[in-house]
Amino acid sequence: MKNVMLPALIEQKEKPMANSNLNKLANYLQGLNDPEFTLHGWPHCAIGCAVRDHVFAGLTLVVSGSPIAGLVVPHYDGLTAFDAVAQLFEIPRTDAVDLFSTVSYRHVQPTSKEVADKIRRYLVAHQVKEIIADAQRVPEPEPA
Repeated sequence: MKNVMLPALIEQKEKPMANSNLNKLANYLQGLNDPEFTLHGWPHCAIGCAVRDHVFAGLTLVVSGSPIAGLVVPHYDGLTAFDAVAQLFEIPRTDAVDLFSTVSYRHVQPTSKEVADKIRRYLVAHQVKEIIADAQRVPEPEPA
């Protein structure tokens, strides 16, 4: 790695995720007090609660499949389920599954605050990766 002072890069780096939809969701979930919150099914999960409280324009829940046996899933920008979530947050689908699926948590029933914490850890990890990538692109200073 080039000889670069990481703290200086951090100060210079804009915080592109500071106002992102994911950060907005984390802040919303941190203050959420919903006894029905669960990641088992879309209506009462982080995304369903955000739809109910109109946190994101254009994000809705729709019935997928037959109205009798269909599932309620998120819909955003013409996409449904985890594809819609990935599109809204501009993240890979695999990351959306990791953030919002029950299989990604140590126990079966995470709280909204635990989901918010996981989102924040994700944001920090990706910000650090961006800073390191920027550091690797910075040209070394010309010798004096």
